[in-house]
Amino acid sequence: AREEFRAVAARGSILYFLIVEMSNVNVMYQNSLRQFLTIFDNSITKSTKSSVTEERIENILSYLTYEVWKFTLRSLYERHKPLFTLMLAMKIDCHKGTITHDEFMAFIKGGASLDLNAVVPKPFRWILDITWLNLVEINKLQVFSAVLTKIKQNEREWRNWYEKEKPEEEEIPCGYQKSLDVFRKLLLIRSWSPDRTLSQARKYIIESLGPEYGEACILDLEVTWQESEPRTPLICILSIGSDPSPQITALSKLKEIPLRAVSMGQGQEIHARRLISEAMAEGGWVLLQNIHLSLPFCSEAMDALVDTETIHETFRLWMTTEVHPQFPIGLLQSAIKFTNEPPQGIRASMKRTYQNITQDTLDYSTQSQWPPLLYAVAFLHTVVQERRKFGPLGWNIPYEFNQADFAASVQFIQNHLDDMDPKKGISWPTVCYMLGEVQYGGRVT
Repeated sequence: AREEFRAVAARGSILYFLIVEMSNVNVMYQNSLRQFLTIFDNSITKSTKSSVTEERIENILSYLTYEVWKFTLRSLYERHKPLFTLMLAMKIDCHKGTITHDEFMAFIKGGASLDLNAVVPKPFRWILDITWLNLVEINKLQVFSAVLTKIKQNEREWRNWYEKEKPEEEEIPCGYQKSLDVFRKLLLIRSWSPDRTLSQARKYIIESLGPEYGEACILDLEVTWQESEPRTPLICILSIGSDPSPQITALSKLKEIPLRAVSMGQGQEIHARRLISEAMAEGGWVLLQNIHLSLPFCSEAMDALVDTETIHETFRLWMTTEVHPQFPIGLLQSAIKFTNEPPQGIRASMKRTYQNITQDTLDYSTQSQWPPLLYAVAFLHTVVQERRKFGPLGWNIPYEFNQADFAASVQFIQNHLDDMDPKKGISWPTVCYMLGEVQYGGRVT
C-alpha cells in the first residue's frame, strides 16, 4: 500500500528542489525544508479524502502542487512568477515522461552553444543568426527532424508566419499545426520568436497544470497574517512603488490590533528593541521598515523570536527590506515572505485594486455616479502602473505610482460628490484636471 503513494513523494521532491533552486534567481528567495514539510503534511490531512487509491493520490498531488505554487509565488517578484510556473510544469512533465530531457535542454539553451560557421548554412538572409542556430538545435529532436528541409522548401509560408504580430495565434506551416502538441509548439515558437515565448508558455501551463495556474495570484495580506504565528516573522521584499505599510496599517485597524512602526537606520535599533520587547509581552504588531539598513539587528530580532520563553499570541513582527546579498538566510527561511508589486495585466491589477476596497467604500455615496467614477479611477490607476512594463515607451522615468495616489484620487472624488450641486452635476474639467494634472500628473516631470 505504501508503494502506491510513491508518486506523492516523487512530486514532493520535484517541488522542493524547484523552490530551493529559485534562490539562484534571487538571493532573497530562500525557503526551508520545515516550511515545505508543513505544506506537504497539510496536503495529506486537508486534501479531499477518497476510498479509491488512485483518486486519493490525485487529490493529494493536486492539493500539494497548487499550495506550493501559491506559497512560492507570493514571495516572488512579478517578472519571476511566469518563470517559476513554467519550470514547475516542465519538471512535472519531464518526470511523467511527456517531455524528454533533450527537449527540456533544447528549450532552456536553444542554439546558444552552437557556432554559426560549424552548422548547416542558413538558406535565407531574412532569418536571424540566433533563430537559425535555435532551429538547428531543435532539428536534432525526432519531432523536428525535417524542420530545416521544410523551411528551405517553403520559404514564403514560413516567412509570412514569422512576420505575423502573434505567430503563436496563427497556423504553423507544413502541417505542424496539427502534428505538434502544445509543448512542441512552444519549442518551435521559442526558436523562431523568443519574444512570443511567454504568450505560448501560458497556453502550455494551462493545458499541463490547469486553468487556475494561468491566473495571477493576488496577495491577500489578511490570509498571509492568518497563516503566521507569533514566532514567524513576515517579510516584504520591496520594489519601486510597492511599500506595504499602508495595507499593514489598515489591516491592524481592521483587526483592532495595535501597530508600532519604526523606520530602521542609524541609532534606531534601541527603539526597535524596546518596541519588540513591549509587544512580545503585551501583544500587538511591530513593523520594522527598511530592515536592510540595520542588518546586524536582523540576527538579534531572530534570536528574540526563538529564545523568548512566552510571547503574546497577538504579537507579529513585520519587516520590509530591499534585496541585499548579506541578508541573513536563517531569517528568510523562517519567515513568511511576500512581495507587493502591482500584478501584471489589466485584469489582475483591477482585481488587486478592488480587493483592497472595503464594502464601506463601495457604499460611500448613494449618487449614481459613484460606482462608475470609482471604477474609472481604478482603471486609470491600473493603466498608469501597467505602462511601466514598457520601459521608456511607457514612461521615460519609472515613476513610483502607488496605492497612495489611488487613495488620494478616491478621496478627491468622494469630496467632489459631497460638495456637488445636484442640478449642475459633476464638473468634468475639475475631475480631469485634479486626476490628470495633480494626483497622477504631479509625479510626472
